[in-house]
Amino acid sequence: MKNTIKITLDNMSYKKKPSAKEVARIQTRLKKVDSVKEVTIEDLLNYIKLGHTIVPSIMSGGTKRENWLEQQIFEIDIDNTEDNKIIKAEEAIKLFVDNNLPPFAYYYTFSSTVVKPKFRILFKTAEPITEINKAEFIIKTLVDFAPQADKACTNVSRLFHGTNGEEKEVIMLDKNAIITLDNV
Repeated sequence: MKNTIKITLDNMSYKKKPSAKEVARIQTRLKKVDSVKEVTIEDLLNYIKLGHTIVPSIMSGGTKRENWLEQQIFEIDIDNTEDNKIIKAEEAIKLFVDNNLPPFAYYYTFSSTVVKPKFRILFKTAEPITEINKAEFIIKTLVDFAPQADKACTNVSRLFHGTNGEEKEVIMLDKNAIITLDNV
């Protein structure tokens, strides 16, 4: 197994959640060939900590479904929108681990608060998934499985903003954690 993974990465970092105008600029930058990067897991988490936006998949020529090529990293967004059912990161992670779907990392989003934690959980497959229907199945299953997950974040071309690592935690759980299509 390789020690690196490929992602689509914005070269600009942000200290707060990008505005709609900034997101449009991010999408333009992500269309460029040089936005596809081969990185280590540690590099990926550092980019997230520094506020870089990523698309966990490899895209070519744009950030739409038809531009998707492959994907090895899968990310889900836990927003805790139902106030009476707040789930903490540790509880969500335990749920996945107990069901043989170990995440390798998680981080708190720009808009996370102590009262309403918002976080993203990251998973990795041993090899890149090259069939879009399988990638979509993995994403949808992980999102459907997680209480309080943002059900709108199931597209393979989804942009995920990093966070402000000076204020929010980015936590490596197990850089060797792998999920399989069979377990999903």
